[in-house]
Amino acid sequence: MVHHQRVQSAIFQTRLGVHLAQGKRQPQIKLRLLAIRLASSSFLSQNQSQLRLHDTDRHMTQVITYTRMRERSRAQKLARQTHGSAGYDLANGTAERIPIHPGKHVVVRTGIRIDIPSGFEAQIRSRSGLAAKNGVMVLNSPGTIDSDYQGEVCVILYNGGSDLFWVEPGARIAQMVINKLPDVELTEVVTGDLFMEETERGDKGFGSTGS
Repeated sequence: MVHHQRVQSAIFQTRLGVHLAQGKRQPQIKLRLLAIRLASSSFLSQNQSQLRLHDTDRHMTQVITYTRMRERSRAQKLARQTHGSAGYDLANGTAERIPIHPGKHVVVRTGIRIDIPSGFEAQIRSRSGLAAKNGVMVLNSPGTIDSDYQGEVCVILYNGGSDLFWVEPGARIAQMVINKLPDVELTEVVTGDLFMEETERGDKGFGSTGS
């Protein structure tokens, strides 16, 4: 009998998709590992890395894998700058200096592809320092990356300042925050039965609580 002390606790779900590429005999296999702890990192290629998110409610660590695209020579590893930071920095993954004129916006490619598990999302937010010093921000902040998106992560940067701004190769441009989504279901009801009781505010909005 194997003692519990000798067993490395690992809970993982594996999604295995196997399909044959046209004209090839070898199957292409995709593994998704959601684990408390991975016994080995040999699943990851040289340019593939992990994000580990700790769930304080269940004392679990959610492992999320991402990769840096080889064609983006300045793609940076995803990292949080401090232990308490919520966001992972995103950078300009291209080798080009990208100009953003005042009042204009550009799409910046990060060279990052991320495998977000079902039930999670990634939000793309502005960097406070970049916004405060240069007026440069994420135009659709927070942008959303859904779990079924498998393409390159791109950032829409807007120059709200008065000067031309250059996005340097490898420069940090935004931050990405991973969020767990609640499991909800929306149900349509008869309008008159929507609210169980009236509130003091009612349908008052857009500045109704004061300036």
